[in-house]
Amino acid sequence: MRRRLRSAALALPALAAALSGSPAFGQESVFNLPLPGLPATGESVRSRGMGGVSAGLPGETFSLDNPAWSAGFERAGLYLSVLGQRTSAEDFDASGEFEDVLFPMGQAAVPAFGYVVGIGYTQYLDFDAAIESRFVFEGDTVDSGLDSEGGVSILSPSLSRRLDERTSIGVALDIYLGSREMVRSVGVPDPIGTTDTLARHFGGLGLVLGVTRDLGNARVGLAYRLRPDLDSEVTRAMDPDLVGGEDEVTLPDELLLEASVRLSDRLRMGALARWSGWEGTLDEDLEGGTLDVGDALDMGGGLEFAPETPLLMVVGPDAPVRVGYRWRRLPLRVDGAAVSEWSLGLGYSRGFGRLSRLDLALEVGARGDVEEHGASESFVRLGVGLGVFEVWRRID
Repeated sequence: MRRRLRSAALALPALAAALSGSPAFGQESVFNLPLPGLPATGESVRSRGMGGVSAGLPGETFSLDNPAWSAGFERAGLYLSVLGQRTSAEDFDASGEFEDVLFPMGQAAVPAFGYVVGIGYTQYLDFDAAIESRFVFEGDTVDSGLDSEGGVSILSPSLSRRLDERTSIGVALDIYLGSREMVRSVGVPDPIGTTDTLARHFGGLGLVLGVTRDLGNARVGLAYRLRPDLDSEVTRAMDPDLVGGEDEVTLPDELLLEASVRLSDRLRMGALARWSGWEGTLDEDLEGGTLDVGDALDMGGGLEFAPETPLLMVVGPDAPVRVGYRWRRLPLRVDGAAVSEWSLGLGYSRGFGRLSRLDLALEVGARGDVEEHGASESFVRLGVGLGVFEVWRRID
């Protein structure tokens, strides 16, 4: 869901150079245009409260990062999540706020015949943005703008299985679907004005391989995501000769390592490291000399505590609390300087009924630096996840 940020001259200088104006824009992040600065991952709200860690969480683990975690399901489950975010952004001269609502992931898993069959959905790239510029041309004030809508999502059918009491494996097929429409406009004094539209469709197939292993009180997980070159086809353009034109967008492969250890019956600690290499992802229509891409790195960790007896009627054996920290080096480079992000997370889960649970996560953090990147922003996110289960006898 897009929200415009109307604040004079709020933009990365690189964007201003690329678009020749003083833009004002809003979406999930000011760093998402023109590059996919914030590629999303497939963790649940439960994991977000623990620095993104899925490894070692007791019970069924909903996660699209590693399909092997699904092998632990002994009953059918469905998970849905939603995130609300408020971001405050600033540059040297101005500041502003905008809001965004995301549906980051959902997953269903059904155990049958010794396997667990799953299907998942996650938002991967968000292209929504709005840029507004104003400049003087031959004595007249001219308004111009660029609107970008759409994104790329992933549909992931999966299959996982326990090899023995300690080892599980999983495989998932990533089906990439999405589109992007860009509209450029120049409001020359009436009755003259120009508008240019370009729309593209994206598609591709990727693969995820995962394995998990229990080592005494510890658990480790390793996943490799083979991302495709997205097929890109022009579906609408002002120039009819462009319609049907095809291109490819290179996406990076990804390696994820997670580990956790049970410190006691009620206390768990986990950590993760994720690497992906980004090359060839610049949008040629918006390419600017000060913008570049590089390897991305994601590191996080946290604790989960579930006391044996209820505390204040809130925290208890079936109502754990979590705390986590996360640091990310984003793919985006501005004048050669990498954009980094940090966040602190607090999480809480509560079971209700016999088989369902509600997950909550509060994240606060910041990314970018005014001196290095020309803009910075701080954010607050509230995530809500709902897990619903059905008892089915597992057939082995």
